[in-house]
Formats: sequence, C-alpha cells, structure tokens
Amino acid sequence: MQEDQIYSKGLQLNRYPFDSVVSTVLRAKPSLPVPLTALDLGSGTGNHLKFFAENGFDSTGIEQSISALNKSRQFLNTHDLDATLLHGDLVNLSNLITGNKYSFVLDRGSITHNPYEIFLSILDDVSSVLANGGIFMSIFFSDKHPSLVGALENILDSEFN
Repeated sequence: MQEDQIYSKGLQLNRYPFDSVVSTVLRAKPSLPVPLTALDLGSGTGNHLKFFAENGFDSTGIEQSISALNKSRQFLNTHDLDATLLHGDLVNLSNLITGNKYSFVLDRGSITHNPYEIFLSILDDVSSVLANGGIFMSIFFSDKHPSLVGALENILDSEFN
C-alpha cells in the first residue's frame, strides 16, 4: 500500500527526525553501548537515518518500499552521509539482520501495523538484535489512529482465537 499510494508518488517525504526521537537519542547517547549503531525499522525515506548518521551512529534501515529506499539513498547522498539500506519486511527481521547488535533500535510506527502474532514475533527478533544496554524505542498508534480503523477487530480476533 505505501509503495503504490505514497512513496512512488513522492508523498510523505519526511526530511526531519521526529522530536521525540531526537530528544530520546540525544539524552541516551552518552550511556549507549559502543560502537554506536542504530537500526531503523520501516526507515521510510531516511529522515531518522540522516539524524543517526549525523550523530555518529553506524546506521541500518529496513524498508519494504523500493521507492522509499531509493529516495532515502538519494537523500543521504545529498548530505554526503551513508547508511546500510535493506529491502525487506519486518516479519523477516531475523533473516535480514544476522549477527549484528544495535545500540539503538527505532520503530516509529511500523510494527503497529502487523497482526498480533506477527507483532510479538517481531518484538522477539528486536530483542535478539538489541545490544546489552541498548535502547528500543517504539511508537505504537492508538486504536483511534486513522490507519488502524478496522484493524483492531482483526487483532482482537486473532488474540482470542
């Protein structure tokens, strides 16, 4: 959906990191395990990857949309920054990330779009790639968020069946 309706049409090209991400990362940075590494789940067009790179993190982004990955690469190149960009679905996180441990893992509204069982599986995978002493920051949408209208019923059904 994001590929067809958003990124391939040049929509929702976030260029600045979200304030809550900035404040959390900068506050935590002195106590994070080194080397500083960041994993952005559903990295979109690279706004948080740019922020991580500018702040000394070796960064990796996982994104399902090819258009978003291409825009992310262009955006990072424009600023002479680098990050590892991986094409894939968060459901396959353990297959995409092998052997790496991250100081900071960011999920700004990606995991929340998955059914309950998959959601739990992704959280298990996140736990396996988070370095000791690292931070996992996740922002879930409420059941009132427009992207979740109708989704709550499916989540609840799968939870109780």
